[in-house]
Amino acid sequence: MKYYEKDQVKAVPVQEAVGKILLHDITQILPDLFKGPRFKKGHIITEADVEALLDLGKRHIYVAGLNGEIHENEAALRIASAALGNGISLSDPKEGKVGFKALEQGLLKINVDGLEQLNSVPDVIFASLHTGRMVEKGQELAGTRVIPLTIDENRIIEAEDICARYFPLIDIRPFAKLDVGLVVTGSEVYHGRIKDGFGPVVEKKFQALGSRILRKIIVSDDLTMTVSAIKTLLDEGAGMIAVTGGMSVDPDDLTPAAIRAAGGNIVSYGAPVLPGAMFMLAYIHEIPVIGLPGCVMYHRASIFDLVVPRLLAGETVTKADIIRMGHGGVLLQLRHLPVSVLQFREISKRKMSSGLHNTLSAVIPAAGLSSRMKAFKPLLPLGEGTIIERVIGLFKARGIKDIVVVTGHHREALEPVVKKAGALPAFNPDFQSGMLSSIQTGTRAICPENTGFFFFPWISRPSGPPPWIF
Repeated sequence: MKYYEKDQVKAVPVQEAVGKILLHDITQILPDLFKGPRFKKGHIITEADVEALLDLGKRHIYVAGLNGEIHENEAALRIASAALGNGISLSDPKEGKVGFKALEQGLLKINVDGLEQLNSVPDVIFASLHTGRMVEKGQELAGTRVIPLTIDENRIIEAEDICARYFPLIDIRPFAKLDVGLVVTGSEVYHGRIKDGFGPVVEKKFQALGSRILRKIIVSDDLTMTVSAIKTLLDEGAGMIAVTGGMSVDPDDLTPAAIRAAGGNIVSYGAPVLPGAMFMLAYIHEIPVIGLPGCVMYHRASIFDLVVPRLLAGETVTKADIIRMGHGGVLLQLRHLPVSVLQFREISKRKMSSGLHNTLSAVIPAAGLSSRMKAFKPLLPLGEGTIIERVIGLFKARGIKDIVVVTGHHREALEPVVKKAGALPAFNPDFQSGMLSSIQTGTRAICPENTGFFFFPWISRPSGPPPWIF
């Protein structure tokens, strides 16, 4: 029955309702114990239900016959099954909806043309995440349902035919586990003037995608050295080459020239992605070679996150693919974090493992100089611990699990105490510029999916007024 046919509904005796579809919830009340639906709308009445309905005082109920149509749950399951590709599980149908969930990490692929055709079938909907994005195991990907309680089977047959023509409509392509050769450029790193900060970041990013660094070679800003390093890593069996730094137009930045000189067939130098405009993609004998600009080291999301998952999923990324990245290529809403990449990885792991979605966080600024006191306030003794431990305990006692403490001055002494107390330190390198920078650091470090956060600025008043909520 369709929502627009309600005026045609008539009540029937419950004994005559067997095999028909219930059109409304039927509530059961048990004093002091339970009040809720005993039978839900859409339930198909069985012989066993008749006595239960009579016990609830229901001699007549509103039902609809199938009359050549199929139930919403069966319809949704048929559509989902027809669309389903690899690496995805289906939920049990509920109230006409079937959900899709990732069975593994990989690249989500949606046949967008097929999706549009499917959604053109009357009373059928199919919604998904964007195609071409990385997904994690257990992540919700899509859902399909039909609008009415019952639907003409011919429409489901039409939907199944569309899914067959565009099969698979939804699919996950797993990531290959590659040995990646890493070339770190820079005379200042090569000569030991500064420590390599780029290589560890890239290594962590590849590890998160299931690959590993075969070997890291550090070279100076020298064309011959860089070419030699690339060729050496290829000879050692690298399945991908990543060259960090040296991607700008400065005269000492020679990475693009080195990739060409090593035999690279250049797909693109430059990409319509921010951050990531100075990215380079090339192939040497079908092995992808990527030139990574400095933004990859400093930003949560960059060109790396758009291109590398596709390469690991076995796609050959073309110039046309790079051009199309301009639509949706502004990633600045996730730009530079004062927290380190290692801290961000810890935040992400904690978010996934502890179920902190749709909850509240707490931000505790403790980065200041304590200039009005002779001692560092957060670590002053209070009771059986310190002030910072007391403040963290206040939030934990109220069920707040995602607690971020912004550190700055004396971070070496403070951060071990914070971690031991069960909170996450987030370093603010600009702490001397004032409280605003600590607020920004803390809010960037909390779980992005949380619905709100407490801000506790009274580190010197650990038993003071309740914190503000944003």
